[in-house]
Amino acid sequence: AAVRSEAAPSPSDGGAGSPERRRRARPGRVAIDGPDDFGQDLRLTALRLAAACEGGALDDALAETAASTTPALRAAAFEAIARRAAAMPLSPNLTELAVIALKDHDPPIRAAAARALAARSDAASHLAPLLDDPDDSVRAVALKAVAAADPEQAARGFGDPSAIVRGAALDAAAGCGQDRLVEQALRALVEGGFTDTLHQACRRHPIARQALLAMLREADSPPPQRLLMILQALAHAAVVDAGVAADRDTVARKVV
Repeated sequence: AAVRSEAAPSPSDGGAGSPERRRRARPGRVAIDGPDDFGQDLRLTALRLAAACEGGALDDALAETAASTTPALRAAAFEAIARRAAAMPLSPNLTELAVIALKDHDPPIRAAAARALAARSDAASHLAPLLDDPDDSVRAVALKAVAAADPEQAARGFGDPSAIVRGAALDAAAGCGQDRLVEQALRALVEGGFTDTLHQACRRHPIARQALLAMLREADSPPPQRLLMILQALAHAAVVDAGVAADRDTVARKVV
């Protein structure tokens, strides 16, 4: 109901909506000049709650709010549409809105629209143009969706200047089950000097550690600087594993 304009006070209200009447009805309140943000906050909360609730009326409300001229409401609407797509199939109306929003000038809206379409069977055709998007969060979403249909496309992100995109590319390569792609990703990370993503690879994907160990056993060992990167990444992963194991042991002792 907050999507619609507020009804004007009825003449029969007898001035119930006047500032003087409100002050008498709620003593202790101080009247101030300026916008009342409570209505917008309530709408933002409603959008978050409506994301996973079924109902055609909610679809209509989301579509209506997605056309809002208020940037915060519009962004929240598309974020809700993206979460809705993860919980249930989108209605044709919301799907069409998401496709149109892929060309929106606002990067968060493009990213939310891309997430809304990512699970569809035709996601690759819609999101392929976003692989070169200027915003890294949009490129990351597009890359994961496109690579799900064509794993070879993951290689496009191995040398991306953004850690977000490199991480998405790495996850896509590891998720497709092709060891060759994981090895290709790791070599690109080592050659590019992307230490952060290399550490992430070792933490999240055991197959990455195996591939790095295989690189150390090669006849032509990497140059000293790259060798140091590999050893640091493996050592970092070992420290993280040790910390996790220690935490689990502490929790187990407390439970006992």
